[in-house]
Amino acid sequence: MFASKGFAGTTMDEVAAAAKLNKATVYHYFASKAELLYTIYVETATTALDMIQALPPDMPPDQALRKVMQANLEITAERPNETAVYFREADWVKEWLPAKLYKEVRAKQDAYFTELLDLLTRGRNDGTFGDVDPDAALQVVVGALSWAARRPASGTADVSTRLADAILNGLLRR
Repeated sequence: MFASKGFAGTTMDEVAAAAKLNKATVYHYFASKAELLYTIYVETATTALDMIQALPPDMPPDQALRKVMQANLEITAERPNETAVYFREADWVKEWLPAKLYKEVRAKQDAYFTELLDLLTRGRNDGTFGDVDPDAALQVVVGALSWAARRPASGTADVSTRLADAILNGLLRR
């Protein structure tokens, strides 16, 4: 429901009806609509963070970046509704979630961005990537992944290959 109607446009009655449950049962598992959104956010952020932290530290930066992009698009294919909600509500999630829950989600997002920034910085520093601004490269990678997450899930491997090629062609030292 959040993926199709947005968080603000969805009621708990609609969530319960879509899940073929009564509203009391939904409230048994989720104390509020915000808690349901939090669950989507924290699970998605945790999955992405676990993936990037599992990369071998000695993996060459270009291979690691390709793997990050591929893995993120696989997450999108495996969790299309959750990923759609994640990106659709990104500009408002701070408003929708109670401060404590938002802080937890934000900590996971920040940890993911730090890992990705460290990877891009390592690639620049070891000469794999050209003289690029890692912060700008981070925005390009995250923007490309956000764009790809909004595309149909078919052809995930092809999309991740094309995106990784496009980005790496701009980053690799020539």
